[in-house]
Amino acid sequence: MDAPVLPEGEQEFACAAPAPLDGAAEDGELLTLSHLSSSSRKNFRRLARKLERDEGGLEMVEESEDPEAITRFLRLQNAGWKGDAAQDGKSFERTGLDSWFRDVTASFRADGRLSVLSLRTPSRTVFTTVVLHSGSRGFGFHDAYDQELAAYSPGALGRLAELKALLGSGRAEMFDPSMDDQKYPQASHLYPDRMRCGSFTVGVRGPGRHVARHLPMARRLRDRLRRSQG
Repeated sequence: MDAPVLPEGEQEFACAAPAPLDGAAEDGELLTLSHLSSSSRKNFRRLARKLERDEGGLEMVEESEDPEAITRFLRLQNAGWKGDAAQDGKSFERTGLDSWFRDVTASFRADGRLSVLSLRTPSRTVFTTVVLHSGSRGFGFHDAYDQELAAYSPGALGRLAELKALLGSGRAEMFDPSMDDQKYPQASHLYPDRMRCGSFTVGVRGPGRHVARHLPMARRLRDRLRRSQG
């Protein structure tokens, strides 16, 4: 007997594929920018040049095979507001989830399905991203940036550099930053494409099957009661 399946709705999420990004950057340019407005391209180039002038250069570094890259990521994350209890920060080190994070990334590294990329100057890490791969897709797991460099928009610069480095490497046919457009509107606008994802309730067995079958009726009754009370 087929399990009852109830659609719960759809939501739009940011993503990026290599095709729309072809020719996105000039030779030698660190960032993928062509999908942005001319004013945004100008602004991000200005910020990148200023950061290079002030900090002595800028490059995207591949660190996927280095286990210590995860240690550096955890320190970078914990050094910002996410490591601050007063700001309700939930860094992995502060919440005690750092061991879990190390185990997950080590497992993906062992299978060749981990990317760790850092935007760096000669003396400091500006931004680090940890990406998990499944099939032909890369999924943004977590990223962090140096909050002392906030004037340069390090998160935005890092994500634009991430697009070029990750999609340009051929490791992923699509990148899903795992970013809710509604929750992170400014950051999600950095990505050129959108995909729609649906959520479903599936009654697999036992009581779950009966609940799933009768849930639509229960919802209609709830809605009628709300309208009558309003």
